[in-house]
Amino acid sequence: MTDQTQATVMKSCSRNNICSQQNFLTNPNSPRFALGTYNRPAEAVFSVLDGEAVAGITGDAIPALACNQIYERFKCAPEREILSDGVERSLLGATHYKKTPGEYVREVSKHSQAVRRVLGGERDVVQEFISDLSLEGRLHGIHLVRPLNHDGLPSAHARLFMCDTIAGNENLVLPHHEDYSQVSAPLNAGSEFHLIKANALIAVNFYFRVEPGLGALHVFNFKPSRADRQSLGVDDYGFPYPEECVAGSDRLVIGVRTGDVAVIRGAYVHAVVSGEHATKDRLIANLFLARIGSTIVYWT
Repeated sequence: MTDQTQATVMKSCSRNNICSQQNFLTNPNSPRFALGTYNRPAEAVFSVLDGEAVAGITGDAIPALACNQIYERFKCAPEREILSDGVERSLLGATHYKKTPGEYVREVSKHSQAVRRVLGGERDVVQEFISDLSLEGRLHGIHLVRPLNHDGLPSAHARLFMCDTIAGNENLVLPHHEDYSQVSAPLNAGSEFHLIKANALIAVNFYFRVEPGLGALHVFNFKPSRADRQSLGVDDYGFPYPEECVAGSDRLVIGVRTGDVAVIRGAYVHAVVSGEHATKDRLIANLFLARIGSTIVYWT
């Protein structure tokens, strides 16, 4: 692992007191608040899980030709949905957000063929990553990498979405959020979701189209407690956090590019910021991972 030259660490001068004042930089039980660079995304996953960094990136992990082909197939996919619910985006694939586990896995089966077709069929780049994760996992005590299951049905291995700058807020593409609240939500009671611990949750993003210099990923040195989430009214969903909540936090500013794969600890608040002008047609695929004992499970 080396320091990532595309990332900078910024520190704001104040912090809103509605959020807890925990100092994760000096807590020996917290991961190093840094970004690492890796030759393979699977290496990044285990480095971030092990606390060597809070985020990792692999540059040019996806060939340019594959990125272009996926972009063209996505634009032509009749199954994609146009949504505007605080994030301007086109979505292809299932998401567990605000759904029961049963609702989610039933939705997966409706979209799986279309997702695999857009990602390349037998040369599905996300599936290739999962296969490599299984190989890398043997070096880290992992015996199995599999979909998260519910009622005998598997989760999805990827979803794709294309985002534009949010109408009325030209600074943001994706508002401040974290990914753990939606996993620990009461509607997931009795499912494998409730076996997942905050420190074991990883988000993985595959960047198929990013305008140069735009759409930077900001990761904040703020991992909200349950009390924080409850006070902000985001305990079940983790979205959206007010910007003033992270005003005094250190942050990693990660300048992602087409072909990159980024890995972050999902329990930390993060956002996507436009840049100098509005962002358009920013296409990514993503999935979530968690380590449960000697198994890694994934879902979308």
